Amino acid sequence: MVTELLGQAFKGTIQTDGYRVYADYAKNLPECTHALCWAHSRRAFLKAEKQEPEAVAQALEMIRALYRIERELREAGADQAMILERRRRESEPIVTQFFEWVDQKINDPSLLPKSLFAKALGYVAGRREGLRVFLNDAWLALDTNDLERALRVISMGRKN
Repeated sequence: MVTELLGQAFKGTIQTDGYRVYADYAKNLPECTHALCWAHSRRAFLKAEKQEPEAVAQALEMIRALYRIERELREAGADQAMILERRRRESEPIVTQFFEWVDQKINDPSLLPKSLFAKALGYVAGRREGLRVFLNDAWLALDTNDLERALRVISMGRKN
């Protein structure tokens, strides 16, 4: 279906949720970059909040810091150069810290492999590359929330 919509020679960046079909599509096109959604990563941790409240709080604080930077950039009406500079200076160290923390937690011998927290860690670890794409593309958002909100209107209308 994705190939029918975008074709077999798409060049550019697609930003999606974690649905595997998009990853498979982008993987087969050398000039297609697959950016992923931080909101979906956040939701994975929220599911584990009752089991691991302290660890989840750490993850959410790092993700929240990224959103804070993006909000400030929007409010300032930042141009492409300012966005990229601020992401390089402030967001990239947070993302690096986040994935170092993820790796540390994954390698913790007390982590229960089937726990919701382990699943959240695995979710983001497997999407590391796509979650970093926004750092080098000023026009990418952190998430796909705006698109999902726009599509939700259609779905809600169908139920009525």
